[in-house]
Amino acid sequence: MESGGCDLRAALSECVSRLDHALSSGRLAASALPQVSTAAGGQAPLMQFSKHAALSDLLLQSQLVEKTCRAWTATANPLALIEYLQLVCEASSSSEPIRTCTRKSILPRLIVDQLQSENTKTNYKRDSLMFRLVVCHLSLLHHLVKYPGVARSQLQILNAVQVVSFYRQSSDIPIRNLSLLILTHISEDASDASQEDIELLIFICSQTINERSKASALGLLDLLLGIRSLLLFPGNAEVFVSRGGLDLSQRVFQSDQSRETCHLALECLWHCAFCPELAERMRSHDVWTNVIDFCSSQHESLHGAALGIIREVEGKLVPRSVSCSKSASEHDGRHTMISYSWSQQDLAIRLRDALVSAGRKVWFDLERMRGDVLDRMAEGVENASSVILCISSAYACSANCRKEASYANDVQAWPDQRGVPHIIPVIAEPDYRPSGWLGILVAGKLYYRLHEDFDDNFKRLLQAIPS
Repeated sequence: MESGGCDLRAALSECVSRLDHALSSGRLAASALPQVSTAAGGQAPLMQFSKHAALSDLLLQSQLVEKTCRAWTATANPLALIEYLQLVCEASSSSEPIRTCTRKSILPRLIVDQLQSENTKTNYKRDSLMFRLVVCHLSLLHHLVKYPGVARSQLQILNAVQVVSFYRQSSDIPIRNLSLLILTHISEDASDASQEDIELLIFICSQTINERSKASALGLLDLLLGIRSLLLFPGNAEVFVSRGGLDLSQRVFQSDQSRETCHLALECLWHCAFCPELAERMRSHDVWTNVIDFCSSQHESLHGAALGIIREVEGKLVPRSVSCSKSASEHDGRHTMISYSWSQQDLAIRLRDALVSAGRKVWFDLERMRGDVLDRMAEGVENASSVILCISSAYACSANCRKEASYANDVQAWPDQRGVPHIIPVIAEPDYRPSGWLGILVAGKLYYRLHEDFDDNFKRLLQAIPS
């Protein structure tokens, strides 16, 4: 439904005001969501505009998400609340309203409390009102956790893994599969996902491509996000490849999927390529032809991921100019490299500026490197006296960040005269605890938590960086 920009924003604003009044007054109707007045003089369902940026902005400005949460436990009309929650899911899945509410600890606790109540666990029979509420709560929870950095630490404190595991045993297939996907994102180790779980996700992906299965309303992108999360833990890449992951990736590439979906499939292959045995199997599989083809892609993300896989598989990225016998005096003129994920760019820029103000030479890629990405990354690592890793859940999920960190680890580290380590981890996300491959790489190193008290922790960090 098209409408003029200003007219549409005004119409959406009027709807949000009506929703705000309904929530504030406690007058939730069975069909609570108002209609949107269109430029043509007609009416359209508000949900039809759920992906519109203007609606997301209005939800944030009006604090409607938070008010919906407060109404969550107070309303006597849960059927109306379902509509509100569905709107919140659709309009805020990856945007600021949901993140703002999550940071204030409102949503995670309400979701987990509702899901773990005995009334909910006992009465969520199919086609019942409670069943619809469970599906809605799980869907909202999935929206929270599938984007790195959102709600994980809070959910771990709330024992969400155990709560969601209960619904993983449900006899209802959609609830069971949705619960499995949530667990892939909130588990801190691989013990919560079995080989059968990985095989099941591969199977559902294949069925989704075939469009033959109605057992899951989940999209292929959501499924691949879950698989990628599992590939961060040791041993799961081997299971993925042995259970048909290479065949699945080839089918994704050949089924005319979106650029985002293809990039995610490439990232899954890239995580597998860090294992030499799996890299060899990949090179002898037909999917290798697809990877080579993506190297010619005009899209930077696809080109970069494909090139990263090829470099990893063929072993062309090896230390060229590093000598572990360098003395402290030979470090003069070398830089400090900052490795970060896009979602932590603001903190990384602040760190760069502080280092430069302190007179330090910094290697920092603001544009995420164009041209021969891996050669430039290798140059940045090899000519560094120290590499600062701004680690977070988004950093752990990124195959490109994994390559930077792994390469820095592979290059022989040299201490300065005070024995300062080459790799310095900075916690760039509140309450983040590294696990999987990243947890292994930074184990035993001293963390610097710049997100908590930047000035004080930066002074400590500065002392750990060779002058």
